[in-house]
Amino acid sequence: MERVSTDLHIPLSSGLGAPTVYLAILSLAAPFSGVLLDGYSIRQLMIGGTVCTAAGFAALGMVQTFPQYLLVIALLIAVPSQAMGMMGAGKLVARWMTENRGLGMGVAALGVSASGILLPPSAAALLERYGWREIYGVIAVAVFVVLLPLLLAVRKDVPVIGHDARRGFGSIFLNMLNLVRHWSLWLVVVLSAPQLAIWALLGIDLIPMATKSGVAHFAAATLLAFFSIAAALVQPLWGWSLDRFALKRVLGFSLAFQLVGLISLNMTLGHYHAMVGAVALYGIGAGAVLPLLNVLIGRVMGWNNFGSALGAVVVANLPILMGAFYLAGKLLDYTKRYSASLETFAAVLVGVMFVALLLPASSNEPSRPELHGAQ
Repeated sequence: MERVSTDLHIPLSSGLGAPTVYLAILSLAAPFSGVLLDGYSIRQLMIGGTVCTAAGFAALGMVQTFPQYLLVIALLIAVPSQAMGMMGAGKLVARWMTENRGLGMGVAALGVSASGILLPPSAAALLERYGWREIYGVIAVAVFVVLLPLLLAVRKDVPVIGHDARRGFGSIFLNMLNLVRHWSLWLVVVLSAPQLAIWALLGIDLIPMATKSGVAHFAAATLLAFFSIAAALVQPLWGWSLDRFALKRVLGFSLAFQLVGLISLNMTLGHYHAMVGAVALYGIGAGAVLPLLNVLIGRVMGWNNFGSALGAVVVANLPILMGAFYLAGKLLDYTKRYSASLETFAAVLVGVMFVALLLPASSNEPSRPELHGAQ
């Protein structure tokens, strides 16, 4: 964002607000996207989202003012990208896979994690040689040329489940109201939001945490890579486990890996090789978060309304995540110690373990073949 801010003649602090705007719009639009994914052809929505997102990246390379930049992100990227991203992929798995849904969710999450590993260094390498406008143009071409042919191969569907969404956007509010009033929504939120917040905060704090403890900057950057790679590699395995073992058991093992990883990281600050093992342990546990969230939503709130339920969970998570970022910053300002953050993260995970005991017995059943009209 530094080069974007310089070229558009705005303060860097304002430029750094663009990702916040993107995340806020992404979260607030999630309920609408979820209902549409339940009621309309996923293939058509994903193709439309891909075309709009490609057009959005192309437009970003041509904007002349920062308000134009934010407008393009809001209208052409944030909302359409949900259909072609994790929400669309999750709903695709939920609709068409009657067996091994957990494995499908794990593989879908692997794609998201892999992009997080591959895109930043690729973008950094291009940025050294070309300008930010050219990079957005390359991304636009890549989205259109690579993703569109793949989506054309997605199975055509004429859904009958979730068809109430076709009655109009008024049904969106009624559906969201019913979901918000259901205790299962808030159980999923309490189980998922803390894990997602810790994952995001650790990704932000890991490099400065390591450098402040005496690790060289380049070595600190590799810690983030080890964390991301460990999480990505085990996601299909976690998904496979969800198809064969009780959800509480899988969730317990995931939380245990995360907890041991955080405690180990706190004990090994300043010792690079030991920190590698600690972040890998945490990454192994954190790799279960996305497939677990999707399977938990499907089992607790129903696979037929997966899109609507996921949208409701995303928007309900938003204030918790924003609050976690604020409180983590205040804690660091007050204590001046990253170890205090790690200790707090570990305590929060212990609390999540106790909340997991409230999961209904039905959520623990491994996936079973089902028959639905739309499948």
